[in-house]
Amino acid sequence: MRLPDALVRAYFGGLGVAEIQIVSAEVPLAGSVPHLARFRPPAASSLDAARAGVTALASGQVGAGGRVDRIGCRTG
Repeated sequence: MRLPDALVRAYFGGLGVAEIQIVSAEVPLAGSVPHLARFRPPAASSLDAARAGVTALASGQVGAGGRVDRIGCRTG
């Protein structure tokens, strides 16, 4: 689990939210920041996977174990 995920879970846990689904996309600015151009292919794959994860959650199609924690790919 990444630190931002843990912080989000802790914050919402303090508000009484027992279960949270986190779907993330890596390097989201690769398409608009010229210096990050080399990350565009993995960023596009990560965004596609994140969209698929959100679609699966919204339609009730969850993975093994009854939940989807993260769908995506990392770029180094």
